[in-house]
Amino acid sequence: MHLFLTQTTTGLYLRAVGESPVTADAAGINITRYKYLATIVGGGISAIGGMVYTMTTAGCVWIEASLAGTGWLAVALVIFCTWRPLKSTWSSVLFGALMIMYLRIIIKGFPIELYKILPYVVTIIVLVITSMRNIKDKQPPASLGNNYFREDR
Repeated sequence: MHLFLTQTTTGLYLRAVGESPVTADAAGINITRYKYLATIVGGGISAIGGMVYTMTTAGCVWIEASLAGTGWLAVALVIFCTWRPLKSTWSSVLFGALMIMYLRIIIKGFPIELYKILPYVVTIIVLVITSMRNIKDKQPPASLGNNYFREDR
């Protein structure tokens, strides 16, 4: 994803659409097409990830609590990585290690339940620290969550 977003024309156009759709539209980029394709591809990747997680971790059986809030960990991971794909690789390893730590590191007298809530506690701490940073380069895309209507420019 890093190479796609930084080295290809399509990736640069996609980043431009996310940062400033007005400017991208003025440059002749089809904003609607890029937004719809990004949403469809992102949803497909999320669906595949959820399927793999359910099939491997939840024992191939769908139950209500099979995901157990890991989607929120993924959202926190994206915010923690400041929307940079390379940082997300290492951060995913960290969060994954926190998720399975109770299976590998056992301290006598330390309840397993505390191990299991550790990823969520770290997530809250990371989100607080990330929200306190106010570096212009590390902010989310400027038009994140905003609708773009060509007629409004």
